[in-house]
Amino acid sequence: MLRPTFTGLAVALLLLANAALNAAPPSAPSMNVSVSGRAVTVTWNSVAGATGYALYYAPYPNVDYIGSGDMGTSTSFSVTVPPGAAYFVAVRARNRDGESPYSNIGTVIVPTGGTFVLNTGDYWEYESSSRTTSASGSGVTTTESSGTFRVTLGAPQNVGGRIAFPVIVTGEASSGKPVWKYLATDGPALLGTVDGAVYSTIFRGDTPAAAGMGFFSFFPPGRTAGATLVNVQGTHTTTAAWALSRSNSAGGCQFFREVGQTICDNNSSNFTETEYYKPGVGPVAYRFTSSLAAGGGFASVHNVLQTIELVKSSRVADDGVYFAGTPWHSLADLQSAPSIPRAAAYGRALLVFGSDSNSGGSTPQWVQSFTPGAGAWTPQVSSGATINALLGVSGGRLYAIGTLRRGGLNATATLSVLRFDAVTSTWESVAGTLPADVSTRTMVGAAAFANGELVTIQLLSISGSNSLLRAYVYNPTTGTWRRGADHAVGLNGPAVAAVGNDLYLIGGFRHEELSCGPSFCRVVTREGIAGDVRRYRAATNAWEDLPDQVNMPTPRQNAAAAVLGSKIYVIGGQDGTDQPREGRVVEIFDTATGAWSTGPLLPKRRRFPAAAVLDGTIYVIGGRESNAVGAETSTTFALSP
Repeated sequence: MLRPTFTGLAVALLLLANAALNAAPPSAPSMNVSVSGRAVTVTWNSVAGATGYALYYAPYPNVDYIGSGDMGTSTSFSVTVPPGAAYFVAVRARNRDGESPYSNIGTVIVPTGGTFVLNTGDYWEYESSSRTTSASGSGVTTTESSGTFRVTLGAPQNVGGRIAFPVIVTGEASSGKPVWKYLATDGPALLGTVDGAVYSTIFRGDTPAAAGMGFFSFFPPGRTAGATLVNVQGTHTTTAAWALSRSNSAGGCQFFREVGQTICDNNSSNFTETEYYKPGVGPVAYRFTSSLAAGGGFASVHNVLQTIELVKSSRVADDGVYFAGTPWHSLADLQSAPSIPRAAAYGRALLVFGSDSNSGGSTPQWVQSFTPGAGAWTPQVSSGATINALLGVSGGRLYAIGTLRRGGLNATATLSVLRFDAVTSTWESVAGTLPADVSTRTMVGAAAFANGELVTIQLLSISGSNSLLRAYVYNPTTGTWRRGADHAVGLNGPAVAAVGNDLYLIGGFRHEELSCGPSFCRVVTREGIAGDVRRYRAATNAWEDLPDQVNMPTPRQNAAAAVLGSKIYVIGGQDGTDQPREGRVVEIFDTATGAWSTGPLLPKRRRFPAAAVLDGTIYVIGGRESNAVGAETSTTFALSP
């Protein structure tokens, strides 16, 4: 039997070491892409040492994700894609040491083609918004408006020698409506006319790079750029669409070499408007922005933003996208817009408490009730009390903290625990003295635990501008309070909800947070809108700050919270961005898994709304559409997830 000598073993080890040093992934392949109609073929060369290949693809022109597929040892791939498909593609080779670099990057763009067919009853439902901001030496003012309107096609007529469909517009729009009175088609082209004398091409699906004439705004010939494929980031839908834009600017400052100086026009202006079209559907969005600076030193500036977005349509896009509309539906308006709405599901109805917005909260709060199926809010007898916080339902009774007046508005009132009598629609004081620290001015929120106890969280000052949170728990059976644990953070306007015997505080405006030692305190968190999730556990009388990984995706304050099972819906609120989505965001926290998901946007902005759950349906009631004084709203929405 032969045995390796020491020298032979050393040589073998050296060869293995050299092989390890020389091991490397294969080189990048060279790729070719061909498109014939809707058929796409991708081929690439065989790479030495490769044991397989992967095809990578991403949306064109905006890459918001990268997908991949294992091609095995094949060096080609064929697929049929829908009209309007557009992708980046690339290939990587692999062996046991890893993947190669990407091949050259190719693009797949499939024309839409086809014929645009219109039908009587086709409709497009749009949401429009307008915001104007003016700034000068006297300050900044903002004016906002919004609305929805529907475009419906009537019965076809012979208009100017073509079969055309009348454009019927219903609803209110804050900005923009179709400029055409009739729509018609010519193969893949959507046409518009005012009187039938001249038809203009709004958009062509077969040659989308060609300029159109606009749908919400008439684009003069020669003033439009060629259409480009983009991702439309709407408030309801994100989808690929063809964009057609124009812009212009005048005035401003310019350096003139002739005189060696920068000379400024007294009036500087610019604007950009873009319309978005989706083959098979038609116009899906519009955006207009403008800025005007007036005065020799630009003493005043006026900025305008107008948007229109398709929310719902009877038509289906060539790529299969269907605009189904928002799952929220509107209910009847409240009889009066509450200044500070408080809402609860009690028995088989919703109850809302609040004072008239014009009274500044000086009148006793009225009660309105809503029973699903009734279709209207019913005013009840005055509650005779100012309700500062609804604690929740315990033992079939609704509890609150507030002031109860007897003998009119001028009668003296004491802050106390109140219990609602649904028969007489009035409140009564109940046993249980409030702790000295409990104040409606410092109340962050309140809720009912599953065990029947009620909790309120107070924001208390500890020194100077520093503050902390303190829990107080009320037992309706014994009529007694107990002081809960403190949390070394100051927080205003969080969304507050109870799941089981745990209370969650989500988001809010965070004050300075201190870390204190035996002889000094240091600031560990500065002020700002937060997305943190905090939990008070009644069973252990302890606070928990959940890890950053479970922070709310959109930090907000003054949002509402509604609970369905283990999930907390955080609805509306201010994120400080002043963008169209602000006040409409709905995000869902699953307390069982610690995961967040995105809910459907509210139809309207809401700050300080009230929310309640009845029979598995979430109701969002009242609130404010903006920060403006007197901006209270009486509208209500419902969502059945």
